[in-house]
Amino acid sequence: MPPRTIAAPYAPVALPKPIELTLFGLCVANALYLIIALLHGTILVGADGLPIATDFLNVWAGGQHVLAGNPAAAYDPALHKAAQVAALGHDFTGEYPWVYPPTFFFAAALAATLPLTAAHIAWVAVTFVAYAAAMAGIMRDRIGLLMACAFPAIVANATVGQNGFLTAALIGGMLIFLNSRPVLAGILLGLLSFKPHFGVLVPLVLIVSGHWRVLFAAAATTVLLALAAWLAFGTGAWEGFFHALRAASQAALSDGRADWAKLQSLFGLVRTLGGGETMAFVLQWALAAVSAV
Repeated sequence: MPPRTIAAPYAPVALPKPIELTLFGLCVANALYLIIALLHGTILVGADGLPIATDFLNVWAGGQHVLAGNPAAAYDPALHKAAQVAALGHDFTGEYPWVYPPTFFFAAALAATLPLTAAHIAWVAVTFVAYAAAMAGIMRDRIGLLMACAFPAIVANATVGQNGFLTAALIGGMLIFLNSRPVLAGILLGLLSFKPHFGVLVPLVLIVSGHWRVLFAAAATTVLLALAAWLAFGTGAWEGFFHALRAASQAALSDGRADWAKLQSLFGLVRTLGGGETMAFVLQWALAAVSAV
C-alpha cells in the first residue's frame, strides 16, 4: 500500500495587495525593532559594552566545553554557569542549563569557534536563511519568504539566539520532501533529534500515513548521530545528559521552577493558573485520548 500524500507544498498563491502590504510592513517593523534595540544596547551588547546573557550563551558555552576537551562539563550546572560568566565578563541572574543531547555539541562547537557576539550573529543569520528557504519552498512562491520575515516571533528568536529557526527549517524541509524524496526527509527529521521530544508524535504520524522510508531514514540518522557523538565526546557526555534530563524534569515538574507561560499546552495552562502537577497530567492525557478518538 503506497504512503498517503500529506503535507504537499501549496500551489502558488496571489494575495490581495492590502495583505501583501501588511506583510511588508511587518517585515520593516521587525527589522527596525532589531536595529533600534541594538543601538540602544538591549540586545547582543548592553549599554556598558558587555555582552548580554541570552539563550545563545548556553549554546556557545557548551561549544567551549567541547573545544576545551571536556564536553561533559556542560551538564554540570556550576561549571557551565562559570563558563557563561567568564564569557560575558560579568555575572547574571538565573541560569541557562545545558539539557541538549550530546549530538547538539557538533553545532555548538562550530559556533564556539567564533567570539560570542559574532557567533550569535552568525548563528541567527545562517539558521534564519534556512528557515526562510523552507517557508518559501513550502509556499512555492515569494509570498512564503515575505510571510517568514513578517512573523513577529522571529524577533524574539533572533534576540535571544534560540534554535527556533533551525527547528522550523528542519521540520519545513522534512515536509517539503516527505512525498518526493523520503530518504532526504528522513535525514532532516533525524537531524532534529537534538530536540528528542519531537520524536514522540512525528513517528506516529509517519506510521499511520505509511511513510516507512522516511521513518527508517530518520531512525538511521538518529542512531548514526548518537554513535558519532559517543565516539567524539565519550560516554561521560551521555551519562551527563541523562542525569541533567532527570534533574531538569524534577526541577520543572515537581519543584515548580518552570516558567509555565512558555509551555503552550494544556499542562502549561493548568500549571500557570495554579493547578497541581497531578491535575495537569490528568487533563493533558484526557485531551490526548479525546483527540485520538
